[in-house]
Amino acid sequence: MLLEPELPDGVELVSMIPNRVTVTIEEKQTKSFNVSVVPKGNPDTGLQLGEPVIAPQTVKVTLPKSQLSTVTAVQGAVDTEGISENFEQKRVKLRAYNKMGQEITGAVIEPSTVSVEIPVTQQAKPVPIKIVYSGDLPEGLALSKVKANVKEAAVYASQDVLSSLASFVTATVDLSQFTEAGTRTVQVNLATPAGSDKIEPGSVQIQVTVVPSNQVTDVERTLYGIPIVLQGAGDGITATITAPTSKTMDVTVKGPQDMVSNLTNDDISLVADVSGLSAGQHEVTLQVGLPKYIIQAGKPDQLKATVNIVGPSAPTVTNLGNENEPNPSGSGDKGQERPQERPNGQGGYSDANSGENAAAGDKTNPHNGAVSPANGTPENSQP
Repeated sequence: MLLEPELPDGVELVSMIPNRVTVTIEEKQTKSFNVSVVPKGNPDTGLQLGEPVIAPQTVKVTLPKSQLSTVTAVQGAVDTEGISENFEQKRVKLRAYNKMGQEITGAVIEPSTVSVEIPVTQQAKPVPIKIVYSGDLPEGLALSKVKANVKEAAVYASQDVLSSLASFVTATVDLSQFTEAGTRTVQVNLATPAGSDKIEPGSVQIQVTVVPSNQVTDVERTLYGIPIVLQGAGDGITATITAPTSKTMDVTVKGPQDMVSNLTNDDISLVADVSGLSAGQHEVTLQVGLPKYIIQAGKPDQLKATVNIVGPSAPTVTNLGNENEPNPSGSGDKGQERPQERPNGQGGYSDANSGENAAAGDKTNPHNGAVSPANGTPENSQP
């Protein structure tokens, strides 16, 4: 097509480059697209954006046929940085984009704006409540029953905090406040997990029944498949449980009926302590961690596991003398003696009946002073 310039009066055309252009005339087409909204920015800590509500949900896009085929999304963007309540915006401008995320200019979008509402909710995670204890009952009294009015609490926090949250929250009951037999209901605050915004409810009512020790009838119960945990392996030491092959054991416990019936596997720990053991096979007496007022039935040292210990490789000894001469020091494989394994009860064997037994009050045991479920399981041993 030849270009014909329009010049103002008094201006003379000398030359024009180019003086011709090619023009392609293409039919325009219209197509309907679903609308999406992209929130930009994070709400306040502990809040979560819900699914946007968009009206209308579809719009029409008009473009030349070749460009219309490249449209993959029609979107609007909203600023949600730091919001603390439900978001609402009546006119959100829309744009058409190709598959590369590039805006397609010249697109005619009808309607060109939409209204957007985004609900804002607090992120929460339900977690069980476990009862822990401080203080002691007077001589001659024993716990018979402990029960909370609720079993779970909702913890509100950011997603990062919730994903690393412990499997329970605790309520601490001070046993020293119970000076005589009977049933009392106490209000106990729940411990708010670190990094959380709040916990609901903030406190629970716990019904505590205390009876004379001679009125408590102990019952036995076996809990099956308690996992064995290895501890005490030093740097470069590999310890493996070879027996039992399941790496679990059944534990029979004894205590007040109400407490024993509400025990779960999480309330019991089995620890194989391999501290100080030399390389080789060892039979290790397991340390049993039990809730308060619960004891192990039978012989305390009857739970054992076989552990294989592999030590770090011995350094290579290089003979700096004549390699044809014998090694006077006896260095090398033939000159080395295997360290003598320690007998039972020496150098790392842990006796569940000794002062190291978690059930007998070892403060290093993970279950000493451990927690008990909100369904009323108190901790540790004998009334």
